[in-house]
Amino acid sequence: MAWGVVSKSANSTLASTEVNQLQENFTALATGASGAPAIAVNSFMVTGVASLASLTVTGAATVNGTATLNSHLIVASSLLYANQSTSRVGIGTSSPTNTLEVRKDTAGAVAVAVVSNKSTDASATSCQVNFDLADTSGNAVNAATIRAGKEQVWTSTASTQDSFLSFFTTLNGSSGEVARITSAGKFATGGEDAPDCDTGGLTLNHGSNDGFAMTLKSSDVAHGMTAVAETDTYAAFGKADSNAGGLLIESFSEGSIATWMQAIATTEDTTDTSTSTGCIRLAGVKKSGTGAGALGATANVLAVNNEGTTVFLIKGNGDVHATNTSLTALDDEDDLALADAAKWMMTPMKKEKELLGGKAYEVLRREGVFHGPDDAFVSMQGMMRVQMGALGQLFKGLAFLAQSHGVTVDDLKKAMVG
Repeated sequence: MAWGVVSKSANSTLASTEVNQLQENFTALATGASGAPAIAVNSFMVTGVASLASLTVTGAATVNGTATLNSHLIVASSLLYANQSTSRVGIGTSSPTNTLEVRKDTAGAVAVAVVSNKSTDASATSCQVNFDLADTSGNAVNAATIRAGKEQVWTSTASTQDSFLSFFTTLNGSSGEVARITSAGKFATGGEDAPDCDTGGLTLNHGSNDGFAMTLKSSDVAHGMTAVAETDTYAAFGKADSNAGGLLIESFSEGSIATWMQAIATTEDTTDTSTSTGCIRLAGVKKSGTGAGALGATANVLAVNNEGTTVFLIKGNGDVHATNTSLTALDDEDDLALADAAKWMMTPMKKEKELLGGKAYEVLRREGVFHGPDDAFVSMQGMMRVQMGALGQLFKGLAFLAQSHGVTVDDLKKAMVG
């Protein structure tokens, strides 16, 4: 039979030929046969199975069985749009650009989805969104999870309703928390669920690992020291001791400057007391019970190290110790003359005095006591060499004079310290 129109009044009985015609019409609709129009009704109800090429319902539609549409599904123009040819679904749009697109044109924030856990049970503490990927056998494996949870049991009191947001990734087939944002706005890594930073702060927990907890990188950097860090890493932070802790800061450079620390203050302290401070302040303290206290007088507050060799120390009492490998007196020179020349080199009369006795000034430069443009820098160790040599030569001269007048060296020493 061909497509035909069956027209009946409400609640009337269909003849057998009319029933056959309707069956032919539904077959044409289901197969999308040529000449078969779309069905436009004010209401539609299917109690069994219906397969249609095109269906438009302007009223209510109820499906109690299975309905198969071989073309698009459109609800209220763009409220819901399913495109059979592109396998895309749009909510709020009839032209979805991805597998699922939700669109709403409105001012302010738009909540496109809500994931709820409505259980009032105290153990119902979270809800989450999972992201799955398939292995080579087609099995779905959890790749990542975003979880929102309660930080304590919630009651109807607002002060109990604190939540966190955590992020999980999969390592070796096991899912684990890698980052968390608390209700106070604290950000933590490594599964840390009790960060001890302030609100808006950051806590990095790298567990029992002994590598870097944080690194800074730049594509401009290529220092080549790959035995200690990747070539584009210019700073790294880690533990000073793998078991005891402490902070290790390493910086890497292609040039001559690896660390540049600059402090900018608004005011300055010019006092000279035990409570004086400075634009840059370094403090060393020692554990005392559960707190901290002062280091001892002979304790090393600051140590300057050259690749494993300590060359400079500041003690707890302020005493300064420097390596003495180069602190040898200039015994082959006139140290008294050098000391006198050094005194004048630190005055405006340097040039005039140098013209009168240039050799001592040449020795001071040659030995590295003064160096740099216009002798701008003084070597403290070099100056100590001059001073110690001058004192030694002075004592030898005094001893010679004393002995020539019948005074022993021991009596001379007693007179000098008495």
